[in-house]
Amino acid sequence: MTPKQLKEALADLKLKRKPVDVPGIDGLFVAEISAEDLDEYNTLLATATDAEGKLVKPMPHLRSALVCKSLVDEDGKRLYTDQELDQVGRLPSAVLETLYQAARRINGVDESAEEAAKN
Repeated sequence: MTPKQLKEALADLKLKRKPVDVPGIDGLFVAEISAEDLDEYNTLLATATDAEGKLVKPMPHLRSALVCKSLVDEDGKRLYTDQELDQVGRLPSAVLETLYQAARRINGVDESAEEAAKN
């Protein structure tokens, strides 16, 4: 393949999407997030902990931030913008945890770094 064809092939890649089961709600999915969004999320984690993984700054919306960036409809459209993070944070805790775990799995987010940020 030529460099141009390789770039086109990369541009055509689609983010994976998986349905998530929340009782009473159909058509809810979590999706892979873009590299740019993942970098933003990792920046939250990095600013919350020091080199040894100890919390240096409380980050109240770590779970909500990943869910906000990952939650999509059946067409892959984000349900919440970054500016609507507080709305995600007000979801029932059990629902948020279900969505967060699904988002974490599909995005390959390392739970140990997040646990260090919480503790």
